[in-house]
Amino acid sequence: MNKYIVGLDSIRFLAAAWVVFAHAGTFPIFQEVDKSNFLEWLGNGIYTNLFSGPAAVIVFFVISGFVIHAPYYSGKEFNLKEFYVRRFLRISCPLIVAIILAVPLDVSFSFFEVSIVWSLFAEVIYYLLYPVIRTIKSHVSWKSFLGTSFLISFLVVLTNPTAGDYPSYGISLNWLLGLPCWLLGCYLAETKWKDYQISNRQDLFFSLNIWRLFVLFSSSFCCFLRGSTFIGYPWTLNLFAVLVFFWLRKEILYFNYSSGTSNKSLEKLGGFSYSLYLTHLLSLKMLSSSGLLVYGQRINWIIEIGFILGFSYFFYLIIESPSHKISRSVARRLRT
Repeated sequence: MNKYIVGLDSIRFLAAAWVVFAHAGTFPIFQEVDKSNFLEWLGNGIYTNLFSGPAAVIVFFVISGFVIHAPYYSGKEFNLKEFYVRRFLRISCPLIVAIILAVPLDVSFSFFEVSIVWSLFAEVIYYLLYPVIRTIKSHVSWKSFLGTSFLISFLVVLTNPTAGDYPSYGISLNWLLGLPCWLLGCYLAETKWKDYQISNRQDLFFSLNIWRLFVLFSSSFCCFLRGSTFIGYPWTLNLFAVLVFFWLRKEILYFNYSSGTSNKSLEKLGGFSYSLYLTHLLSLKMLSSSGLLVYGQRINWIIEIGFILGFSYFFYLIIESPSHKISRSVARRLRT
């Protein structure tokens, strides 16, 4: 496995953008819907359910499990102190600053937690448990391990079967609900890539695009079920994670093992996807208090998205990027 996996940063950015669109709203194409016009009603319904923020978080979980486990499965020596220092400094420093900024901006922490921080709490628990996961995996098969984790997540859902939102089970249980998604990423890291014979890159590209459309449709369908039926995200998104597993395997094969060309702009944008995910609510609050959004829905939306991207990149430069450097520096000292 290569040290840098081409394509994943692009997916990170798109997943973060999906979360932003879910919270900030999509570009207002249908400002007034004529429900008597079937095509207009249908188009608005499809567009409204296109961006599912919770489904994007599941993509983050699978990618996270992959990038954590892949280096060590490929032979990198596992050092417990180095691992904990690098992981927790990288995730906690930007998170702490974002929470501090939320106070003067009067961003409710309860809303902050339900919206984004719940997933980061789950990530922290997965990092803490990763050495245990490595030990368990050395004694059981992936089939048994994943099967058990899915069973536990099902039992979690049964504690509140009518819940509509994924983070409905609190810090004590939500990480168990999302654990199968993270473990699927670890399992993906153990894929024997050399066993895949890629004879035709065009066929692989066609198959990849089919999977992309299928995953997009599935995430939208989960969103539709959440909003229009009694079937909430806790029942659907772990199944969605299985689709994400197969889709990401196609992405990795295409861009890393068949000379596929990635979008360099998206790859660069993916570098600050964590900052984008972490600060977009703060950006929205700043703008709503600024009095600048006076130009109509469409122009206001463009201003919002531009400001969110600009502020998150600024946050990346002054907070997230230095935290990466600090974590690497401390880890090197621990290693030596």
